[in-house]
Amino acid sequence: MDDAVVDMDIAPEQESDDAVAEDARLRAESIQIVRDLILKAHPDLVPELVGGETIAQLMASLEPAREAYRRLVDAVRSAAPVVPAGGASAVPPIELLTADGMIKHALAQARK
Repeated sequence: MDDAVVDMDIAPEQESDDAVAEDARLRAESIQIVRDLILKAHPDLVPELVGGETIAQLMASLEPAREAYRRLVDAVRSAAPVVPAGGASAVPPIELLTADGMIKHALAQARK
C-alpha cells in the first residue's frame, strides 16, 4: 500500500523529466561506446577530434581526424633525420687498407 502512495506522489512532469534524463544518459553512453569502437578499429585518427552528440556527427568527424593524423605523421617523418641501419660509419678509402694505412686510420678514429 505504501508503494501505491509513493507512486501517486510523483508528479507526471517529474516522471517525464526522469525519462528524458535517462534517455539522454543512455544516448550519450551509446555514442561513447560507438566512439570507443571506432578509435579501436581506426588507430589512424586523432582521438581528440573524433566526437559528436549523434552518430552522424561522430561519423562526420572521422575524415578531419584522419587528415589531421596524416599531417602529423608527415610532419614527423620529414623532421626525423635519416640514420643508416646499424649506425654504420663511413668505409675508409681503399688506400687505407694497407697495414700502415689501417693502423693510422684506427689511431685517428680512437682520438675522435
